[in-house]
Amino acid sequence: MANATRSITLGMFVVLLGCGRTLQPLPPQSSGHTVAVDPLPEVDSRITIPVRVDLAPIIDQAQSEWPREYTGGAHPCSGLRYRYKVERRGMKVIGQRKTLAAHLSLGYGFQGEYCAGCIMEICVNPPIPFSCGWDEPMRRMEVEMESKLTLDPRWRLLTETRFTHLKPVDECRVTFARVNINDELLKQLQPNLAELEKAIDRESSAFPLKSYIQPLWSALQEPIPLDELGFLHIKPAALSVAEWSFKGTELDLTLGLRARPEVLPDFKASKPTALPDLSQHQPGGGFQIYTDLTLPYSKLSGLMTAFMDTIWLGSGKNRIRISGVRFFPAGRKLGMELSFTGSKKGVLFLLSVPEVDQATRRLYLKELDYDLNTRNLMLKSAHWLLDEKIKRKLSEHMVFELKDLYEFASRSIQGSLNQKRDGGVVLSGNLTRLEYAGHALGNDALRIRVLASGEISARVSYP
Repeated sequence: MANATRSITLGMFVVLLGCGRTLQPLPPQSSGHTVAVDPLPEVDSRITIPVRVDLAPIIDQAQSEWPREYTGGAHPCSGLRYRYKVERRGMKVIGQRKTLAAHLSLGYGFQGEYCAGCIMEICVNPPIPFSCGWDEPMRRMEVEMESKLTLDPRWRLLTETRFTHLKPVDECRVTFARVNINDELLKQLQPNLAELEKAIDRESSAFPLKSYIQPLWSALQEPIPLDELGFLHIKPAALSVAEWSFKGTELDLTLGLRARPEVLPDFKASKPTALPDLSQHQPGGGFQIYTDLTLPYSKLSGLMTAFMDTIWLGSGKNRIRISGVRFFPAGRKLGMELSFTGSKKGVLFLLSVPEVDQATRRLYLKELDYDLNTRNLMLKSAHWLLDEKIKRKLSEHMVFELKDLYEFASRSIQGSLNQKRDGGVVLSGNLTRLEYAGHALGNDALRIRVLASGEISARVSYP
């Protein structure tokens, strides 16, 4: 692993060969053999995605369908004869929780006359004229409405809009024969306001919400580079809505993404899928990803060789120096070939079981023992090396520091959780835990399997 350093400590290794012979045992029978590596488990993860959508276009479009000016009136033979004019002056939208409230400002005025009696379309008495907001500043009227939102599985915004308040601010107090002209005007406006209700609901259902979410869905399907660890594939599976609320004209959606992320050594392109329908939301948060940290045997061998190169083992006339160390797979065990020179020369083969301590983040070679072929040869030429104290001392010092490797993996994963992606998608997250989950002996490397856990969210920045 690049940039990773190891602290290796070995105990004394004393070899006594005697008779001037070269010790050259056969390799272990399992040398070069590997056991199939279990595939990386995939764990369901939950990613929180806040999305903010401006609904102002819906309001603007609905207003454009509603005439800016209304006129009308009535001209009976007797009674109130009038005409009115209403102007739309402004609309303010305030969203709160799941309700969108709109305040409309209207200007109005009317002019007419009152005929007490009429014969053949002619008033018996002179009609009494009246006006309010006509040929003078128009009077003001306030209209309030609210829309309650639901979101159907096909990403359609469904609103139910209704008017909750309709009242003049500067009321024209004109009453004839117990008939209030303001009441008549409000009755005339009711059908027109109902058309605005329908327009808002119609434009809401036609709003292209999917076009806001599809770039996010597509971006999350792209592999994310993890330096030398490979590529993070988020593998989104489903989307749901956890919560939503209004803020002004903006709709804040909190989406829940269910994914099965994995880390693969190579870039694996996949055909993008279309945005699926909404699924039932399941509470939960955070992510879990399994990945393998690779320790090449060549790297381990080089580090150990450099460490042992200056160390002489033995005493008196029987002194040797380890000139080379080679690690290799041997079935379910890690094999080690030690080449040595000095007063004697040759090779030794040992077998061990790798074990990682999660607390100290160190790799130990446990159950260290000579291979059967080496043991049989040593019985004839150096049987004292079979002493358990020597093997135990040697095993105690077969330690590799993995702290740098873990820190490198943490930085790579942390970096992948905080970056900008295509489509205005910004990922942000935090790796909270990296724990040992097993190991495997590959053909060319020891693979340390770890489980990365943390939190991740995504937001979408729209132009």
